[in-house]
Amino acid sequence: MPSTQDLKTYMDEAQRLVAEYGKPIMHYGFIPAIIVAGMLFTKPRPTVGQLLFLG
Repeated sequence: MPSTQDLKTYMDEAQRLVAEYGKPIMHYGFIPAIIVAGMLFTKPRPTVGQLLFLG
């Protein structure tokens, strides 16, 4: 069984990885996915230009 120190080290490393990679994943993956879902499932469908430039 791993020691408490091993678990703490493992959790610290996991937290560092989430902090390092979580923000880019959210910006380049999740947010565009929400925009695409909005374009596909709303009526009337907005154009990309309307979404990007609030026009």
